[in-house]
Amino acid sequence: RARLLGALAGTSVLGLRTNRDYLVACLRAPDFATPALSTGWLERASRDWTAPAPQAAWIAIAAALRLRRSSGGYGPFACWSSVGRRESHMRLEAGGRTHLLRLAYGQDAPIDVVFEDGSRIAVAVLHDSGHAVDVSVDGIRRTVSASLLGARGWLDADGVSDGFADLTDLPRDASAGAAGGSVVCRMHGLLATLAVSPGQRVERGAFLLSIEAMKMEHRFEAPVAGTVVEVGAAAGTQVSPGRLLVRIEPDTA
Repeated sequence: RARLLGALAGTSVLGLRTNRDYLVACLRAPDFATPALSTGWLERASRDWTAPAPQAAWIAIAAALRLRRSSGGYGPFACWSSVGRRESHMRLEAGGRTHLLRLAYGQDAPIDVVFEDGSRIAVAVLHDSGHAVDVSVDGIRRTVSASLLGARGWLDADGVSDGFADLTDLPRDASAGAAGGSVVCRMHGLLATLAVSPGQRVERGAFLLSIEAMKMEHRFEAPVAGTVVEVGAAAGTQVSPGRLLVRIEPDTA
């Protein structure tokens, strides 16, 4: 039993769903180890079993790997910035949910993955062979398995093997709720004017801010009516593509 458990727990199948986690749970069950079994044990035990879902650390690892691999083509300039640490916005779909993340990073430094509730997890990608990846999550080192093809990938970490997708550059569905209230920078420039602050209510089409880029002033308006819950930069600062500028919580119908 122990050898079979070790073999299953150490096996990664990326790209499709398997019953690995279900089998591991069976082998770890106290009744199975004792054994104190009957012909009806599996059916009874399965009623309370649910497949493990991606948790915060899993989401942070997926986001960090997506960022590192997408910038890897720049070689030694991967994640480099002339203005210090950069910030990017990422819309990551995993576990049946869409997670709005903010990634703060620099060259050869851990990536701070910030969630909607303000919590953050620091992920450092230490070694990436293209399949087995050594990462450090809040200082704790572990090895995970991952496969990425473009904006989609599959990650096996912390006993959860599941797919994910980076939806940042895809058009948002108008029915996507709060996701439609995020205003993200799409250019390098200076945040010249900021007309809103957290807690302020705005109507759809209301002026939010302006960015000076290429000797032009670009105006940003509210995509939905609602309440400003987050402002991602201050007036007078430089901003870059992917940075969250304003997040609005849409009015409920």
